Amino acid sequence: MSVSVFWFLPTHGDGHYLGTAEGARPFDHAYLQQVAQAADRLGFGGVLIPTGRSCEDAWLVAASLIPVTQRLRFLVALRPGVISPTQAARQAATLDRLSNGRALFNLVTGGDPEELAGDGVFLDHRERYAESAEFTRVWRRVLEGETVDYEGKHVHVRGARLMFKPVQQPRPPLWFGGSSEPAQDLAAEQVDVYLTWGEPPALVKEKIEQVRAKAAAQGRKVRFGIRLHVIVRETNEEAWQAADKLIANVDDATIAKAQSAFQRTDSVGQQRMAALHGGRRDKLEISPNLWAGVGLVRSGAGTALVGDAPTVAARMKEYEALGIETFILSGYPHLEEAYRVGELLFPHLDLAIPQIPQPRVVQAHGEAVANDFTPEKKPRGPEEITMTRLRQSFSAALVPWLLPVLLVVVWQVASQTGWLSSRILPAPEKIVTTFWQLAVSGELWQHLAISSWRALLGFSIGGSLGLVLGLITGTSRLGERLLDTSLQMLRNVPHLALIPLVILWFGIDESAKIFLVALGTLFPIYLNTYHGIRNVDRGLVEMARSYGLSGWSLFVQVILPGALPSIMVGVRFALGLMWLTLIVAETISANAGIGYLAMNAREFLQTDVVMVAIILYALLGKLADVSALLLERVWLRWHPAYQRQEKTA
Repeated sequence: MSVSVFWFLPTHGDGHYLGTAEGARPFDHAYLQQVAQAADRLGFGGVLIPTGRSCEDAWLVAASLIPVTQRLRFLVALRPGVISPTQAARQAATLDRLSNGRALFNLVTGGDPEELAGDGVFLDHRERYAESAEFTRVWRRVLEGETVDYEGKHVHVRGARLMFKPVQQPRPPLWFGGSSEPAQDLAAEQVDVYLTWGEPPALVKEKIEQVRAKAAAQGRKVRFGIRLHVIVRETNEEAWQAADKLIANVDDATIAKAQSAFQRTDSVGQQRMAALHGGRRDKLEISPNLWAGVGLVRSGAGTALVGDAPTVAARMKEYEALGIETFILSGYPHLEEAYRVGELLFPHLDLAIPQIPQPRVVQAHGEAVANDFTPEKKPRGPEEITMTRLRQSFSAALVPWLLPVLLVVVWQVASQTGWLSSRILPAPEKIVTTFWQLAVSGELWQHLAISSWRALLGFSIGGSLGLVLGLITGTSRLGERLLDTSLQMLRNVPHLALIPLVILWFGIDESAKIFLVALGTLFPIYLNTYHGIRNVDRGLVEMARSYGLSGWSLFVQVILPGALPSIMVGVRFALGLMWLTLIVAETISANAGIGYLAMNAREFLQTDVVMVAIILYALLGKLADVSALLLERVWLRWHPAYQRQEKTA
């Protein structure tokens, strides 16, 4: 089973050590952006944003980081008692739309009576969970599109509804963590993902079984996640040294002060965390590779997995076997540790790879009427929809040919009225007649077949060489140094200048013509392959390497697909140059082919035949371009830009 790994945004501060200002790191939006973008590139499924008076506001932080990330999801706190469920639902839907479906929500009831009183919440532990249950019932139903009337002990709404739906349907997932019985009852009834702090596997198993049983009794299924710190290094010895270093500046007075603050909380989860170490430094490894040193001075998650990558991965798989699907990890400092986890640990895990959300089509509805409802479009029947689609398809097919048809009409009129002499340019009618005579006699098809054979064979040879050379110079610095300068010089030599040498090398038979076509088509594909590879997003390559991809698998799954749009542009250019080069090639003692047909007609002043040859080149070039476009649609159907083209076509 694949697991998802989240990271943590340190909106309450960051540094190299716990319990001291020494080694502390100034954190601002630029630093949080660095951490978020690192998590995004490395392949973390999302980030948990903490909440409380010691933290920056989670909603504003998430909203500010949406534009600078691509796939990262944001787990943001919902605070019952501090905001109404209807307003919270509107904010949740907005954040989900702004992020294109990357918003997740973490229900936080709070556990510190002193902090809660500062927020205006004066309920005891059990009453807070009763309020949270009422809050969540309304919040979920409003997000799912219902108009809600609800009257409870703590929440009372009438006609609560949402005008603008979230992207995720029926609503964004709701996460929650709590260890008390009321918390487990709430999880069983309301939430999608139940979180536990990092306790020994036996204790985690007990909590999972309790919540799973309570949910089953209500006909529901709940997924499970765990919140842990992590200290992973190349060796176990280095990891334990890093753990000791993390609390090296924590003195007994700081521990006593922190433990005293923990005692005022009524959070059962916090009490369980504190009980794991009892405020003592001598027995902090409470389970194999599970270290409670963080909890000496930090509230909330207070344990860390410590060891080399295979060891930490093995411990994570023990939790996975209990039913854990999501790991929310963190480490100090959070930027450096994100890279350590991505580079050392990820290759040992079966990760659920996050995807970049596809662009969505936003329906226009106009301004809300009377601040109460959105205007509705007049419904269209099936026949009207079918006719509209037919008109759109017909227009899309007709528009590209309007200008050529108009030019032909003007040309014909100018010829008939005598404005245009037939010696300069024969009338379209005359060209059509000549085309028909050549076609009926079979001469046209003979020339066309020979030219097509020369063009396609030359393109196959030149395109293959260009692709291979582009791959070599694009993927190898040594290959670039050896080959690129010579190829760039050769690219700028005109084909006409090479004709004497080509005749000396190959004579005047087919080899010379095919060589020139191959040479002309080599360079567009070479250049676009080279630049396509060099312009592949380094973040994608870095993330792929963190998943363990390298060598051939990295090239096939990441580099080549990333370069393919540029390569296809080169193919389109090369197909156009293929016919241009063929004209030059067929001037070398040819006795057949479209170029020969045009040159022979020139000798006898047959301008109508010359025009037939020119029009044939134009049509063949268009056919080649259409073929390349069809290949793009097949090979690049996964690419968002080409998906949009198909939808608008």
